[in-house]
Amino acid sequence: MFDANAYFEEIANAFENAARSRTPKRFLSLVAHGAQLNFANDALIPRVMPALAHLEIPPTDAALQLWLFDSATTHVSLPLAPFQNGIPEQEGWQYADETRHILWNPLFQTLTMLDAARGVGYFWTRDANNFSYHEASFPLRNLWQWWLGGRGLQLAHAAAVCNERGAAVIVGASGAGKSTIALACLQSPLNYLGDDFVLLRAEPEPQVFSLFASAKLHADQLERFPHLQHRVSNAARLDSEKALLFVNQHFPEKIRKHAIVRVLLLPRVVGAGETRAREISAARALRELAVSTLFLLRGAGKAELDALANFARRLPCYELELGADVREIPRVIENVLERG
Repeated sequence: MFDANAYFEEIANAFENAARSRTPKRFLSLVAHGAQLNFANDALIPRVMPALAHLEIPPTDAALQLWLFDSATTHVSLPLAPFQNGIPEQEGWQYADETRHILWNPLFQTLTMLDAARGVGYFWTRDANNFSYHEASFPLRNLWQWWLGGRGLQLAHAAAVCNERGAAVIVGASGAGKSTIALACLQSPLNYLGDDFVLLRAEPEPQVFSLFASAKLHADQLERFPHLQHRVSNAARLDSEKALLFVNQHFPEKIRKHAIVRVLLLPRVVGAGETRAREISAARALRELAVSTLFLLRGAGKAELDALANFARRLPCYELELGADVREIPRVIENVLERG
């Protein structure tokens, strides 16, 4: 039988061996909840921190302590566990009880762990120098959901943009047009909260919080955004990866960390004619939001679905038909925000 307590102890000992004497630290504020990231060495810092750098704060007392290391640069192996015994690549392995979560992702070769009761988490990867660009775009995604989910927040597969009137949260499956919308707004009066995942809170009123200041776009869509082409962080690998850029590095003035939500938008790529918005039911918007979110958050279920439903039913919802000219998108969103 798997002993979670014993395995947390084994991982803690492995980190101590990996870190030796020097432990670089970074501090984050996530919706006023402090997290301290303790790295065994410098190797994972440029992989994990770029997408989170806009949340970095000076050293402070933190409710959550995270310990991060890899094996390749520290020469410390991952302690043996059930997930190392022939788990199929696409399946992974997960453990959860009242307060603890463990997720093994064999595709990305990562282990993520949280003991919420003690406010302690761990992240391991095999080789920091072969860190997946997916993980770099939304580092510690599942861990943030486990920890913040108990604090009235819900991680959602969605983008968000805003102005002084409030925010539009853009929902839909991968490839639906969320990134196109978010990036189109960088050259407009609208500001940016997120491209792929954001944090939502339904009460006392719908709110959205920025989590990752990263954006991904299919390489063949880059020609629509010539001003972004020289800002892509993985330009040499676009034959196998989406283009990845960190908005906080290039457009820090456009980042917003929080906004009241006024509308939900469901994009539909038309590719011709004008961009326009038409009202749709909350049920349809929720279906798109829930399906993509629950699929991408391992272990998510009824509690997460209920949180998303409570959020969606409070808002007017629109389908946003994306026409030929991406420059029209911000204007249409501004008009919808005025209505919302």
